[in-house]
Amino acid sequence: MAVGPLGPAAVIIGMLVASTTCSFAFGWLIAAPFWALLAVVLVYGFSAVGDSPVLSVGFTEVVAPQVLGSALAVRSLLGFGAGWGWAYGLLRLGGLAGLASTAWLRLRPESRRMAGGRR
Repeated sequence: MAVGPLGPAAVIIGMLVASTTCSFAFGWLIAAPFWALLAVVLVYGFSAVGDSPVLSVGFTEVVAPQVLGSALAVRSLLGFGAGWGWAYGLLRLGGLAGLASTAWLRLRPESRRMAGGRR
């Protein structure tokens, strides 16, 4: 495996730290210059997928050859099929919480003071 002298775990950890840091940074870059946003996007684009090849190669090195195809298929299903669905499912929770909060606010008498009474 060509991951350098640090080993695969260090590469995976490095990629995860970089992509997680970029994910957190996005929300705070609304007023940042374009070049700063572009730099974070480029680092994120590289680091978000940087661990996948290392994990795939690691699988080929440690899984028994007779079940390697099945193991890679399950990894792909969990990583891309079920994984993305769960990730976006968690994001939807924020949207649902916002919807519920707004609906609750609209039912409160105080909401009549907002926007000239146009709740």
